Amino acid sequence: MADARDMLKAFASVGVGLFTLIGTSEDSTIFLVRKFCDHDTLYLNLCSDLLEAERLKYSLHLRPYSISGNLVQLDDVDISSSCASGLLQPLLIIETSRKNYQMWLAFDEKIYLDELKSIKKLFKADPGATGSCRLGGSLNFKEKHAPDFPTVRVVYSSFGAVSSKTQILSAIDAYTTDTGRKTPLPGRSPFTFIPGCGNRKSWPFYDRALETAPKKRDGSGIDRSVADYNWCCMALRFGFGVDEVAEKLWQLSSKAQEKGYLLGEAYALHTAYMAFDQLSSRKFA
Repeated sequence: MADARDMLKAFASVGVGLFTLIGTSEDSTIFLVRKFCDHDTLYLNLCSDLLEAERLKYSLHLRPYSISGNLVQLDDVDISSSCASGLLQPLLIIETSRKNYQMWLAFDEKIYLDELKSIKKLFKADPGATGSCRLGGSLNFKEKHAPDFPTVRVVYSSFGAVSSKTQILSAIDAYTTDTGRKTPLPGRSPFTFIPGCGNRKSWPFYDRALETAPKKRDGSGIDRSVADYNWCCMALRFGFGVDEVAEKLWQLSSKAQEKGYLLGEAYALHTAYMAFDQLSSRKFA
């Protein structure tokens, strides 16, 4: 319970005002959906949600929504080397299972999509992380952990901790120069994104997003989460609204369809809003 409260407080301390909490089993059976709730609503229901999840053996996943676009998730990261660099001031460090960590950062300025990719690359984090995390204090009911399912732990929290965007981008620039790698220089996207101002004549080709998506880290196939995200970015650039994009993604994405109606709808909304948040400098609530 304390870990869950610390997680919510940490996110709220850097301006996160909305959350979605989803409870689902390994076979995608949905037990709980709390969409776009404020901090107080989730806080009041934490005890009952955690107890019910443990009783019925389903996992709880939390997605925070940053209205300023300054929140960054580093998944599957080596926390000792990342923190030792002195570049980061972690907001949260979560242990999702034994020696598997996830770090959350809040920056003093908005982080754009190309900057986000560069930050993940610098710290060798999972490039396909979706922006949601397991709720602290809940059990990780992945089948591979049976029968001793681990408790998701908040191993570090620093309310209000903010990292310097200028400092981290300078480090990325220096790393690129020293190694000679062709890492894209961070900065604003080379276009100005104005929601609703595209041509809206036709939807982008979803097959194109699948063709250009990277493979999963284990090499088992294409990363459909990345494909869906990239398609949402294209659709938003075409001028379609974020809710329209979410509805269309629900129709096109096999990953959304496999999750069932409620969870698939939530997944489509999450993906569309994540794309919108990265492409637009305009705040949303």
